[in-house]
Amino acid sequence: MNTRARVLSLLTIAFIVYSVWVYTEGTDSSVWIDPPGISAQEGKLVYQKYNCSACHQIFGLGGYLGPELSNSLVQNSPSEALAFSYLKYGSPRMPNLHLSDEEIQQVMEYLKYVAKFSGESNYTGSPVALK
Repeated sequence: MNTRARVLSLLTIAFIVYSVWVYTEGTDSSVWIDPPGISAQEGKLVYQKYNCSACHQIFGLGGYLGPELSNSLVQNSPSEALAFSYLKYGSPRMPNLHLSDEEIQQVMEYLKYVAKFSGESNYTGSPVALK
């Protein structure tokens, strides 16, 4: 067997061993991410239904016209009232989507859930419903 064939064989074996490791033990993780609540899941559906990602980003993915929303809602912040106002009435740059109060609350729950995983967020509690 020549040198080229040996190197190719060794690389093939190394690739197979590495692949087996990655797909078995390499993906085991002790990190547990709490799944979103029903309201946050519904909020994600509303976010997708109205194509909010055309203008807004979450974790850097989406459009550039509106602000990045990964850490837009943090606990005990006036940003909740401001977000509710933008979602309810729109603004000169954001159209009024005529969302119901329930849809607005769901989108806000989704954004609170996203904020928990943003590096800049201090949000650690469970979402609080607006009255």
